[in-house]
Parts: sequence; C-alpha cells; structure tokens
Amino acid sequence: ICHLVYVSFVETMTSSQGASFPVHGLTELPNCPVCLERMDESVDGILTILCNHSFHMNCLKQWGDSSCPVCRYCQSPEVETASVCLECDVENDLWICMICGNIGCGRYSAGHAYSHFQLTEHAYSMELDNHRVWDYTSDNYVHRLVQNKSDGKPVAISNNDVFADDEDKRDSLALEFTYLLTQQLESQRRYYESKMISLEAEAAKKLSLREEDIHKLKSSISSMQQELTSTKQQRQSLENKGLSLGNKLKKLTKELDEEKEMNKCMRDNQAQLVDRLDSSNNNWKSKEEGLLEKIRDLEDQLRDVMFYLDAQKKVLQSPAEAQKDIQDGNISVGTASCSLSPSSSTSHSRKSRKKKK
Repeated sequence: ICHLVYVSFVETMTSSQGASFPVHGLTELPNCPVCLERMDESVDGILTILCNHSFHMNCLKQWGDSSCPVCRYCQSPEVETASVCLECDVENDLWICMICGNIGCGRYSAGHAYSHFQLTEHAYSMELDNHRVWDYTSDNYVHRLVQNKSDGKPVAISNNDVFADDEDKRDSLALEFTYLLTQQLESQRRYYESKMISLEAEAAKKLSLREEDIHKLKSSISSMQQELTSTKQQRQSLENKGLSLGNKLKKLTKELDEEKEMNKCMRDNQAQLVDRLDSSNNNWKSKEEGLLEKIRDLEDQLRDVMFYLDAQKKVLQSPAEAQKDIQDGNISVGTASCSLSPSSSTSHSRKSRKKKK
C-alpha cells in the first residue's frame, strides 16, 4: 500500500545547537504500542507475533482477544470449510467450474457438474482431488494438451518429457494454452451476449407490458378519483340531508311529545268530565224520579178533585129530595177484590167526607 504524505516544512539543526549523527553500533529501543514504554529484553520479555509486531509479554497477555493490537490481524488459524456439492451436499468426487466457480459432483455420483455444463455451457471443469481439467465439449482432459505441429492434433504432455525445461517448448505450451483459453472465453462472451440480447428483449417486452399496465392503472385511478369525488359530493349532500332530516325528526319528536302531553291532559279532563257527567246523570235521575212521583201525586189529586167536582155537579143537578137523602144517608163500601193504592183510598175518604157535609 502506498501512502502519500504532504510535508508543510522541514526543520534542521546544526552541531552548535546540539544536533549530532547517531553513534555507530547503537540502536534506539522501540516503544511498546500498548504501554508506550521502551522494550528492553533485559528488563521484560518481548514477544513478536505473526504480523511482525512486538510487545511486552505482560501487555500482550492483558490484551482481550487474539487479534493484534496494532493491525487487528487474527493470530488463530482460520477454519477451512469442506467443499461439498451445491446441489446434493456430496463431499467426494467434486468438480469446480473454471468459469463461474460452481461446485458439483461427478458423473459417477449425481452428475450435477455435467448438469451445470448443460445449463450454462461452461465447458471446462477441474477435479478438486488431482486438479485435472476436463473439457465437456471434446469429452477429454485438457490440462496437459498441446497442439501437434505436424498434424495439428492435440497430444498429451507427460511429466517425463525431455522438453519440459526447454524455453521454446514452454513458450509454445503457454501460447497454446492462452489460445485455448481465449477461444473458450470468446465462446463464453458470445454466449453471454446472446443471453444478454434475449434478456434485453424479454425485459423490453416486460417493460412494454408493464407500461401498458401502468397506463391502465393510471386510467383506472383517474376514473376512481372521479368516482371518489362524486362519492364525496354525494356523501356531503346526504350528510346535509341527514342533518336536515335529523332536525326535522327532533322537531317532530318534540311536537309529538307535546301532542302526547296534551292528549294525556285531555284524557284526564275527559275522565273528569265523564265522572262529573255520571254524577250529574245520577242526580238528574234521582230528581226525575222525585218529580215523577210528585206528578203522579198531583195527577191523583187532580183526578180526585175532578171526581169531586163531577159529583158535586151531579148532586146539585139532582132534585131536592135526592139531595136531602144524600145528605142524611151513609155510604158503605165493601171489600174490593184488589187492593187499592193509598192515593185512591185517600181520595175515596175525601169524597165520603165531602158527601157527608
């Protein structure tokens, strides 16, 4: 890592001011980054860790974790996770794709590495056990293949070839490997470009569909907003009508209460009047009976008077001898078959008394 530092000024001192060159053979002791004291091996033990930083043993012992106090480098080794197939979690016969790093099991297991080739057309895969590279396109190992100059066919290179250290052969091998890798990368580039074109076309189609949906949604939203506005207006008008109807209902309820109160009062008055009418009817009936009784008495008396007058007239019209006989005579009345009323008996007694006179 390169650090760029800007210097604002440089200060120098002469020998007359006390400056001097370091004494040959003497070295300034470094400071402990924890306690900032000089690290002298004769006084305290000094410990240097994996990141090449030195500390006092007591200072490093008091440090909380296993990381370096200066650079935070972790001193404990990292736990390496075992490689497994990404599809079936198999731990043996594993192959890794040289293009994207996908790990799958071999053909003698579930064949997920070959399925990855069929899905993505990544032709090169390396076996994790012996680091051999397999080409699914040519169905052969290509980790030690070069092109023969005589017939142009690929041939395998063994570990015991005599030209292993030959610089020209090594350059030709590197060139052939570079050419093979470039060809494969070019095919992969074309594959991914075609994928990108198809994805762009599909994305454009989906985008057009989404734009149409958005346009439909906007139109539906505008219509719904209009309906909402009209609904709000209707609700406002209905609320006003409801308020007016509520006021009318309150008014009618009040009038109804008043009418009920008035009806109750009238019923009470009617009951009182009925009672008074019944009492007056009873009084009138009693008075009427008394008057009828008086009328009957007066009729009896009138009949007696008329009978007396008729008798007196007849007596006056009779001859003098008959009048003398009537005055000297007595009238005897026998027992009647039917009982007479007191009024008739009184009338007869009155007549007899008159005749005697």
